[in-house]
This record gives sequence, structure tokens and C-alpha cells, in this order.
Amino acid sequence: MELYQSIYENTKHMTVPLDDTQKANVIQLIPRLDQKGQDLLFFLIRMYHNQQSQDITFQLPYTATADKSDSTSKDIEFDLNVFPTQLQHMVFLFTRMHYDYISYESIRK
Repeated sequence: MELYQSIYENTKHMTVPLDDTQKANVIQLIPRLDQKGQDLLFFLIRMYHNQQSQDITFQLPYTATADKSDSTSKDIEFDLNVFPTQLQHMVFLFTRMHYDYISYESIRK
């Protein structure tokens, strides 16, 4: 919860959506995140949605789609363009931070 609150506070002043370069960076980094990072990213998206809508639902937020082609697959696809501006920046900030963290950890070991 502290992670969410920190990222939320650091992005609440953002009023301009991500530019194409930033979006491309997010799209490039998400598949490189470890499972924990991908789980945390979904958590951030879900928390933001629940906080903004004041409605807890079991539906995927922001017109997300789940890959059902493989019963073991947990792939969920989102369209960044559908996200509110602040959430776009939260996703950008988190993916950069987590990718930098796992890169540092792999070098450290």
C-alpha cells in the first residue's frame, strides 16, 4: 500500500498524457518485468480504479482483456490510451522503477 500511495502522490500533479516515446518505453519494459513486477503493476492499476470509481468489482478495469487461449496463461492486455492521465504516469513511473531495480539486482548478484 505504501508503494501505491507513494506513486500516486508523485504523479497527482501530472495533467498531460504520456507522449508516444513514453508509451513505447512502457510497452517495451512490461514484458521484461519479473512476475512480482507484473503482479504489482496490475495491483496498482486495480487500486487506482477502485479508488477513483469507489466501486469494487470483479470485472477487469479500463476495457482490459484477458488471454484465454491457454488455461495456464494469466496475460491481461490494457490500452494505455484508455487510462486516465495520472494512471498512465503511475504505470510509467512504476515500470521504470521496477525495471531499474531488477536490473540492479541482477548485476549485484
